[in-house]
Amino acid sequence: MATDTLIYGAGPAGCIAATWLAQAGRPVALLHKPPRTPLCRIESLGPDILPLINKIGLHKQWLNDLALPIPGTISRWSSDKIEYHDAVMSPHGHAWSVHRQHFDSKLLDYAKRNGVTIVDKKIPSQRQLIATGSDLLPNGIVHDKLVALTRNYTHLPLADKRLRIEAVPQGWWYAIPARNNTFGLGFVTDRQMLLNQSPQQLWNQALPDSLALLLIPSSVKASPIRSYPVRCAISKLQSNRIGNARASYDPLTGRGTAEAVKNALTTVSLQTQDRSNYQLDLDHQYSDYLTKRHHLYLAAERRFQTKFWSRRIATLTTS
Repeated sequence: MATDTLIYGAGPAGCIAATWLAQAGRPVALLHKPPRTPLCRIESLGPDILPLINKIGLHKQWLNDLALPIPGTISRWSSDKIEYHDAVMSPHGHAWSVHRQHFDSKLLDYAKRNGVTIVDKKIPSQRQLIATGSDLLPNGIVHDKLVALTRNYTHLPLADKRLRIEAVPQGWWYAIPARNNTFGLGFVTDRQMLLNQSPQQLWNQALPDSLALLLIPSSVKASPIRSYPVRCAISKLQSNRIGNARASYDPLTGRGTAEAVKNALTTVSLQTQDRSNYQLDLDHQYSDYLTKRHHLYLAAERRFQTKFWSRRIATLTTS
């Protein structure tokens, strides 16, 4: 078996890029090995995900069937003051929350229906694209290494479906409402915090400092705590890298999955002579992201004046 393009990784960027190529009449295969530990986390998708899935023939109703609209955010960041941001005021519309495993599975099924071949080992191909974020770090410039601890709660109906974000001395918490009266709670902090303690110990240590925006009854059922790497990095071997393997952002900027899909679609649709110009655009976008990240983190550093936030500011200032 051989193919024109082989894509490593069947996350959203890999699946959507492969589907686009297949719809354009290009033979394409996805190298996909189901993870030993499924992605059980709940994630938010920015409003710009909708025009991106439109490019492969998926529409708002498809997203409505598996995602929950997020009408805005509630946050406490630079001070104890609670701030409200309504999606009605955004020119891009509202965000969405999804169970990541379910979202990925639906995209993979759609890719198959559009003629994408799924393989579990490398096959001969004229072009190979890497769409797995784990392949970014060996050949990338890394600005930060964080970790997200997440757990899902069930049977907790929330009348207010807005995303909640709260800065604390050692990182930040977020709560994402999802379908069927579930929500995902996450804590993002320095990866080094896990060197001498378990995710459960770190979670219990950080929990009392937060959650002013969300009170969780002790009777609510909760899943085990999972940990996931959160990278702030850009690859320097970009010619065959797409999605998070090309540039990886922390979730505070709201780029995440949509940004990974956008750069994947751009890469596969460009002619060879246009790719160098796109690289300049990508470098500019990443630099703009670092600037926005610096201002956001600086506000938290001024509030808490802890090592966690001062280390982030120092890293961004010297990069």
